[in-house]
Amino acid sequence: MNENQTIQALRLTIQDLSDSLTEALATKNLLSIQLAEANQSITDLQGRVRELETQLAEETEPAKEKGE
Repeated sequence: MNENQTIQALRLTIQDLSDSLTEALATKNLLSIQLAEANQSITDLQGRVRELETQLAEETEPAKEKGE
């Protein structure tokens, strides 16, 4: 392989690595966004569970006091 071929091969390798890095970074950023959204959904659902547990406790407490 002569010098020009070596240089061309290295340029193509650099381009391939740059493309791979760009794709990996885009994937990482997308996953970060999806993770943040999932975490927010979990937080929202945990809050809703607490609300429902409180409501259930309030609804069942009077029945316990009346001996039902």
